Amino acid sequence: MFPFNRSRRRASSGSTGTSDGQSQTQSTPPPLPEIPSIAGGATLQSHSSTQGSSQTNSRSGNRGPVIHSGDYAQKCRALMALLRDLRNLGADSEFDLPKIAVIGSQSAGKSSLIEAVTGINVPRDSGTCTRCPMECTMSSAAVSWTCNISLRPSTGGFSAAQPFGPRITNKADVELWLRRAQGAILSTNPDKTQWLIKSANEIKQAIDAETDMRKFTEDTIVVDIRDQGLTDLSFVDLPGLIQNAEQDSIDLIHNLSSRHVEGENTLILVTIPVIDDIQNAGAVKLAKASDPDGRRTIVVLTKPDLLGPGDTGAQESWKRTMRNTPGSPNYLQHGYYCVRLPNDHLRQQGYTAHNLPDPNYFDITKPWNEVGDRGRFGVSNLVRDISAHLVQLIETNLPRLRAELEAALKACSDRLAQLPPLPQGDHSTTTITLMINAFLRELGTASVGDSHKSLAQECRRRYVRLRKEVFDTCPEFKSKQVGPSEVVYDSDSDNGSDDDNRDDKVYDIVDVRKLIEDCTGWELPGFIPYETYERLIQQFVEGWKAPTQACFEDIYIEFSSVVNKLADDHFSGYRNLKTFVSTNTRTELEKSRAVTEAAVQKLLDIEKKPFFSQRSDFKTEQTKWMGVYHGVFYPYGREGYFDHRDELHVMATVRAYFQFAYERFSDTLLLMVEHELVQALTANLETTIFGNLMDVFKRGAEGSLLAEDPNVARDRRELTSRKERLMEIRRRLESYSMS
Repeated sequence: MFPFNRSRRRASSGSTGTSDGQSQTQSTPPPLPEIPSIAGGATLQSHSSTQGSSQTNSRSGNRGPVIHSGDYAQKCRALMALLRDLRNLGADSEFDLPKIAVIGSQSAGKSSLIEAVTGINVPRDSGTCTRCPMECTMSSAAVSWTCNISLRPSTGGFSAAQPFGPRITNKADVELWLRRAQGAILSTNPDKTQWLIKSANEIKQAIDAETDMRKFTEDTIVVDIRDQGLTDLSFVDLPGLIQNAEQDSIDLIHNLSSRHVEGENTLILVTIPVIDDIQNAGAVKLAKASDPDGRRTIVVLTKPDLLGPGDTGAQESWKRTMRNTPGSPNYLQHGYYCVRLPNDHLRQQGYTAHNLPDPNYFDITKPWNEVGDRGRFGVSNLVRDISAHLVQLIETNLPRLRAELEAALKACSDRLAQLPPLPQGDHSTTTITLMINAFLRELGTASVGDSHKSLAQECRRRYVRLRKEVFDTCPEFKSKQVGPSEVVYDSDSDNGSDDDNRDDKVYDIVDVRKLIEDCTGWELPGFIPYETYERLIQQFVEGWKAPTQACFEDIYIEFSSVVNKLADDHFSGYRNLKTFVSTNTRTELEKSRAVTEAAVQKLLDIEKKPFFSQRSDFKTEQTKWMGVYHGVFYPYGREGYFDHRDELHVMATVRAYFQFAYERFSDTLLLMVEHELVQALTANLETTIFGNLMDVFKRGAEGSLLAEDPNVARDRRELTSRKERLMEIRRRLESYSMS
């Protein structure tokens, strides 16, 4: 199941016979110093299980010196206290803190294991004990036994645990207070005080009724137990995995467990009954998904007495699994443990995991007595080892935690520095004036291209595109004869027109002759009707309106976006001031738009009539195009030229006029839009804003303009709170380093 990772240290002495009589060396974890025992007050004298073995030391080898107290015990207490304090400060919402997550199916004996570890009783009826996570911290730094219960809502970020009920000094009271806490945390009613006085029966009735009650929740019950006889330990017990329930509940518990075990610094404690197949156990699969190499997973086998003498196949399988040979399919770096816990019948008779009948059970019962590493049996050994693993994990991660903390503090400080400065109440008038002047100055430099050059660059690209679109309206004079024909490439285009649909603008000799005839009235012989030129010119001028209006719309949108961005940059931290400036800016933009649209329309109208140009080189341009069209229609000489000289004259004259008109129009439109829209807004906006600002000052309402934007105020509060929390975490880490 879990592939080979790293070989465990083999025992220096001790071996046991296998079922086939072969001698096999047993693998054992590295020697671990002794620390105070779990709940129950006993002090561990060896690595043997409290459930008994007189031969334990001789069969497992010596794991290290017996330490009842001293430097190591103090170090354990200090590190566990550090972890508890860091979690209370919200460090687990910022960083991947070391922890132990306990998972298993709902019938895996997880509740009994928690009771054996903590020494308290948990609720057992109605499945309430499995409906929410329970974070449990055990500390030996105490004079007498106490227990405090808190509720921590799940918010996706830091949320402080809220104390629930009084400090408990009698173990017998814990179960009822846990029932009350679970009822309160499952209730959708925000008022939790009503649960402080409910009896066990009232709680059961409320949960069974499911009125305003959730079936499961990600909110956490926090239990803090302190007693001199405890092993220092911290873990979170997760709701048992279920199969026969609504899909939403199944998914919630599975996702909750997955999130808790995914951290690289999380030890995954998997409980599984020996009657289950380890290959198909849901909790084992979930652990493997987050820890495929088995580096962080510890499997605890429960209910070993359900394995009967006739289950020889299962016995051999579990014996191989417990031996945890490196390279075996189910190998885990931290190995397997097996515990014997009281069932309901024994519990009713007053038995606990530490005073069960048959104290030598694991030493006289197959296959457990054939496993050489005796430190793998019993709750005491389990708790001592996982406590040592957690302590080591905490200590190993301190350098990483400090580095990540400093990086988080720097990022938080940088984000705070990026927020707008807090307004100074005594100088609000000056502050507003200076901010608006800065905005207008930047807008002015942007409008002439001295800053925010992207505006000028984008507008230039759009004007070039308009020039090309206007040029595409040019009439084409060429032969319509079948077969290859010469195409006239104009000087303003590198590749000729991109317009594939230009048949309505193509004229040959016959078309122009017919147009002359259609326009001829009582002109003297030899005169070409002026209307001929007008019709051809009017046709292409009418094609300028659509691309011109589209260009103006694009320029207006681009300019408006730059203006709005500048307003955001200068006033984003002050919603009211930004609204004031944006309102005035929008008003002036609309005015400038209306004026510019009228000017653009006037420019289009001017080009409609009269068709005229004072260009001194007009005759030269006309002559050039006469030569071009003569070459197109009479490439082999002058034969027939005099018969169609009028048609060629019309073509050359219209083409020459188009050249000058489209250049004039393109340039004039650019200057007009830039003057009437872009630069006029900058000039007019100052007068409008300060005129309206004076009215605000007269009313004494300038303070409201500097009210901080609620979103910025919220970000400032959150960042400030987070920075203070990170500073507290830093101080706690520093205090540990100096201790």
